[in-house]
Amino acid sequence: MFVHLTSGGKGPASKMNRTEHRPSIACHLVTNLPVKAERSRYPVLRNRPLVVVERGGRGDIVLDSSPEADGVLRGMALREAIGACGQATVIQADHKYYTETDEQIVQALQRRFVHVDRDGPGRAYVQVDLQVAPYGEPHLVSTLLNAAPASLSPRVGVGPGRFISYAMASCAPDGGTLRAPIDPVAFLRNCTVDLLPLSTEKITRLRSSGLHTLGALTEVPYPFLLTLLDTDVRLARDLALGIDHIHIPGALREAA
Repeated sequence: MFVHLTSGGKGPASKMNRTEHRPSIACHLVTNLPVKAERSRYPVLRNRPLVVVERGGRGDIVLDSSPEADGVLRGMALREAIGACGQATVIQADHKYYTETDEQIVQALQRRFVHVDRDGPGRAYVQVDLQVAPYGEPHLVSTLLNAAPASLSPRVGVGPGRFISYAMASCAPDGGTLRAPIDPVAFLRNCTVDLLPLSTEKITRLRSSGLHTLGALTEVPYPFLLTLLDTDVRLARDLALGIDHIHIPGALREAA
C-alpha cells in the first residue's frame, strides 16, 4: 500500500510504500549547490544560464552550471563553456560561501537528529525511523526538507542504505521526497552510473564503453568491468545490484 507524504506544504507529495518496521537512511540532498547558492544571494540570476568556474591548472574550469546553460559540463574549460553557451553569466566560485551554506544545513539537521553524516557539499545522511517518528511521518518529512532554505530546493531520499537513499534523493523532485521500494534493484537499473562513488575518469571510462546505467553495468562480464574500474569494480557492481552495507549509527530524536 502507498501513502502520500507531504513535504511540509513546500513541495509535491511523495509516495512511500509501507515496509516492515526498521530504521532507514535519509539522504538530504541539494543538487548544484554552487549555482543554487549564488542564485539565493543574487536573485537576478534565477532562470538565466549560469556557469560557476574555479581556478584550474590551465585556467578557469567549470565547477557547476545551471540547466539553462545547455551544453556546459563540469570540468569543461571556460573557453569551451562560452563556446557552448555564449549567453551564460560566468561567476568565480566562492568556496567559503558554499561551505558556510552547507554548514548551516548540517547544523539544522544536527539540531533534530542524533547523528548526521556529512558527505560532501550539499549531501548529508541521517538515520530515521518513519514508523515511530515524533508527530508522524509528514512532520519528519517537513523537518528534513526544512533543514535547507526553500531557495535551495532540497530533496530527500529514503532507503535501507546510503547509496540507495542517495539514488532516491537524486530522482526525487525539487522540494520532494522519494522512498525506495522493498526491492530497489529494478529501480536502480535505470539510474545513471554518475551516482557511483567513482572518480570522474572511471565514470568517463564506463560511458565511453556504452555503460550509461547501473543496469547496463551489471550485465557485462566481470573481467571486462575489472579492466575499466580496477579496484573499484566490486564496490560499483554491489551498489548497482542494490547491495549496500554502509549504515549510520544513531537514532531519531525530537528537536528541543
